[in-house]
Amino acid sequence: MSAFLVDPDHIRQLIAFCAKDGMNSNTAEATAGVLARANLESIQVRYPTSWEGFLEGRGETAEGYVELCKKPARRDMGVTLADIAGMIHCFEYQCDESKGWEKSLAKAECENIRYRLTSRLRQVGQADAYWEYSPGTVKDRADKIAAEMKKQAASFQDGLRKAEAEANKLT
Repeated sequence: MSAFLVDPDHIRQLIAFCAKDGMNSNTAEATAGVLARANLESIQVRYPTSWEGFLEGRGETAEGYVELCKKPARRDMGVTLADIAGMIHCFEYQCDESKGWEKSLAKAECENIRYRLTSRLRQVGQADAYWEYSPGTVKDRADKIAAEMKKQAASFQDGLRKAEAEANKLT
C-alpha cells in the first residue's frame, strides 16, 4: 500500500462541508486537527525515514501542517456531494497505515462526515433514495417514474394540440 499527505485544502473542504451542516467553529477546528494528525501519523508509519519530505510546501513542520488544516476554507470551491464522498474515501485510504486507525477518533470523525453526507443526500432531491433495498422498492420506484412520465407525456400532447389549433387559426 501507499499513502500521501492530503493537501490542507482537502481537509478544509471536508470541514467546510460539516460547517454547512451545523458544525460549530470550535468543533470544526478541533476536527481538522484530528484529521491532520491522523494523516501525519499514517505517513510517519508508512515512511518512517522520509515522512518529513511530504511536508514541503505544506507547513514545513508537522505542527505547521496541522495549523494550515485548521484554518477555515478560503471559499466555497464548488465541491459537490459526490466530491465529498470521494474525498472522504481518499482521506481514509491515506490514513489507514497506522495501527490504531480502525478505533481512532479520526476514523470516527470520517464516519460522522459520511453520515452527514448521507443525510444531506436524502435532503437534496434524493429523498426517495433507498433506505432498505428489496425488489418491491425497485418496482415501486419504477411505477412512480412511469406514472410521472405518462403525466409529462400527456401534458406535452396537450400542449402540442393547443399549438396545432393556434397554428390552424393563423392559416
